[in-house]
Amino acid sequence: SGAVVGTLAVLILARTVRRMTRSNLLGCIAGLLLCLDGLEFVQSRTAMLDIYLMFWVVVAFSFLIIDRDFVRSRLAAAAQTVDGPTDSRGRGPRIGFRWWLLACGISLGAAAACKWDGAYYIPPMAALALFWTMGAKRAIGVRTPFVSTLTRDLPGALLTMAVVPVVTYVVTWTGWFLNTGKYAWDRDWANGRATSWGLGFIPAWIRNPIRGLWHYHWEMYNFHVHLDSYHKYRSNAWGWLFENRPVLYFANYPHADSNPNLGCHTGGLGCARMIYDMGTPAIWWASIPVMLFMVYLVFKRDWRAGAVLLPFICGYLPWLLTFKRTMFYFYALPLLPFICIALTLTIGYLLGPRNASPNRRMAGAMSGGSYLLIVVVMFFYFLPVLSSRTIPFTSWQQHMWFNSWSEDSGS
Repeated sequence: SGAVVGTLAVLILARTVRRMTRSNLLGCIAGLLLCLDGLEFVQSRTAMLDIYLMFWVVVAFSFLIIDRDFVRSRLAAAAQTVDGPTDSRGRGPRIGFRWWLLACGISLGAAAACKWDGAYYIPPMAALALFWTMGAKRAIGVRTPFVSTLTRDLPGALLTMAVVPVVTYVVTWTGWFLNTGKYAWDRDWANGRATSWGLGFIPAWIRNPIRGLWHYHWEMYNFHVHLDSYHKYRSNAWGWLFENRPVLYFANYPHADSNPNLGCHTGGLGCARMIYDMGTPAIWWASIPVMLFMVYLVFKRDWRAGAVLLPFICGYLPWLLTFKRTMFYFYALPLLPFICIALTLTIGYLLGPRNASPNRRMAGAMSGGSYLLIVVVMFFYFLPVLSSRTIPFTSWQQHMWFNSWSEDSGS
């Protein structure tokens, strides 16, 4: 299932960027970048939660982009009522129910159900939905777009982007509710315990599971807040974009004379079979300059830059403010799709508009194509240590470009 959702994320991201840019080429580039990142590749082949978190974040973002197009088309179709006799308050036409925003809220709830940091993406996506709605109303001539958005769209946004994710999250606990304490941790915690919440009027068969779920969440929260034990492969979030400490998932050292030798025919130091959870350096090292370029594009009023930058910041900043907790590089996986989109937008700017001069298009194509070639070569260069292929031990040492990447280097 991890391989399935990891593959679907590539397709969904490509389609989303195609919608954002109206370019088949740029959509394919975004999908290619995500496909050729080592972190996405390894996590798609590993039984961990992070790939599902990233998948639902990508799905939610895709629904958000579709909702933007839906709102703009709906308002454009109803623009004839602006400032008309039926719009005496200058609030413009009504949008109607936003099914795509509802789907976005459900997806964000599913992301939070995978890992709690999925909730980091709820505020930025809700804010983007409201900002884009306000901008669409201003574009069709609504006299008071801020007041119109505040009064007509904010209540619905709070429902779909605040209440719906919470409901979705709770629904994912259905199996826990339907079981007993034998199979569901803390399911019966409140049984026989006096309540001090003033909820005695609620029947025990309803009250006790809710109290048990609350206690279970408190235990989880308390555990994660105080998780500061040393781990050899821990890494602070400040170094994630630099890939300061990839995580070693698997290591084996066959020799030519061992049985089985697992394809090792090298004498001396023998061979190595490794699975490193590490991203493609050409992608992650480029993330900082392209995100700074997104900041520049925000001031140039490119809505796509804001769509990438705000979720990236809100998904990354909480980790930057956490210093003592034990953290690992793979926590950065949900940031990867936004890095790929930012890289794609940058390549699009290098190519220039359709009416750019042939020299400009040629220079942009050579620059963007050279970068993509570097990504492809780098991914396949590191593929042996991403997929436990048998390679000479000295070859593994050559893949460890920095001391902090080495198996023997603690954090």
